[in-house]
Amino acid sequence: MQFESIKLLDETNSHRPGFYVRFKNVIVGFITLLATLTIFIKISQQHNSNTIIMELPVINTFETIKLDEYPNVNRLLFIGDVHGEYDTMTSLFEEMNYDSDTDMVILVGDFLTKGPDSLKVLDFLVDSIHKGNRNVRYVLGNNDIKVLVALINQDMENYSKESEFNPLNFNTEFNYVPKDPLKKIKQSHLKLANELGFKKLYELAKHSTVAFKIQRSNNDASHALFAVHAGLLPGNFINTTLNANDNELFIPSIDTLTEMKFVEQDNWSNTYKQLGMKDKKKKSNDIDATKKSLIKWYKLWDETKVEQTFNDNKKIQKNFDYDLLEFSEIINNITVVYGHDASSGLNIHNHTKGLDSGCTKGGQLSGLEFVWDPTNNKYIDTLYQVDCIKK
Repeated sequence: MQFESIKLLDETNSHRPGFYVRFKNVIVGFITLLATLTIFIKISQQHNSNTIIMELPVINTFETIKLDEYPNVNRLLFIGDVHGEYDTMTSLFEEMNYDSDTDMVILVGDFLTKGPDSLKVLDFLVDSIHKGNRNVRYVLGNNDIKVLVALINQDMENYSKESEFNPLNFNTEFNYVPKDPLKKIKQSHLKLANELGFKKLYELAKHSTVAFKIQRSNNDASHALFAVHAGLLPGNFINTTLNANDNELFIPSIDTLTEMKFVEQDNWSNTYKQLGMKDKKKKSNDIDATKKSLIKWYKLWDETKVEQTFNDNKKIQKNFDYDLLEFSEIINNITVVYGHDASSGLNIHNHTKGLDSGCTKGGQLSGLEFVWDPTNNKYIDTLYQVDCIKK
């Protein structure tokens, strides 16, 4: 309609050849002035607030690793929460006889913060990326995410509202900011983010994921391993129906994957990091947790609870059309390897393997080796630990 009006105006004034040209020049000049004014306002706002606008790429939430694409890999080495303890990590590698050519390493999150050498840990990961070494993998933990959020919120010390935070974007969840960021994202996270540098953290985010599924091959229905920082509920990242594709996975929230320790037995949509806040005046989703029927999430993977798990998934998932036997076979062929829960320490069960053994508090750094046993069609796992020095 706009172009028709301009054309009509030109025809109406055809006896004045310069009219349309002059009119067009006025419009173009006005638009240019408006654009220049907008840019000036943005620059002025940034100058006045000393804010540097930084953007990180959209972060992948979930990735499947098919081991038939890695014919040289013989072992899978899962490493617990490193927390910047680079020397301890390399000691654990030595204990495990790590071979970069034939071993795949997966860090289960919180590899940054707290310890003295976050930069060395980051360099190890980024150097592997630059060398094209796909045998080094990692999932993001809640502390790693805090560093990334701090990086893109350089002026956060002046924030008074949660809505002022620039968010991270995940491919399954846009505009993500951790709960209670004014309290939980600290100046120490910002200081570390700036020490690590935008370029390296950009590369980290670009090649990140929040959860891995590791399977033998595309058509292999045998045992699958999942790597995640905080935890995974039975049914997460499983196709909503038997005939579904990977676009129809049941996807949990970023909070569930990076913060969860407890879950409501009657409503798996509600997960919590802690049972309750010490200061009841501070509002948080965790306050109500003391009033709920909560259990540690990993207890839902108990083989005796498969029928309950099946019924709960039917309530939660749309188009859920498994029968109990089909669902049981899937659940019984999954092992979840995670970190995050240092208060529980090393926590090894049939289907869940918790590796946060409190390294930064003088505990151990734990690693779990998985080797495929073709005779028995299952993984054999072996635990390795090295002592950490309390700083």
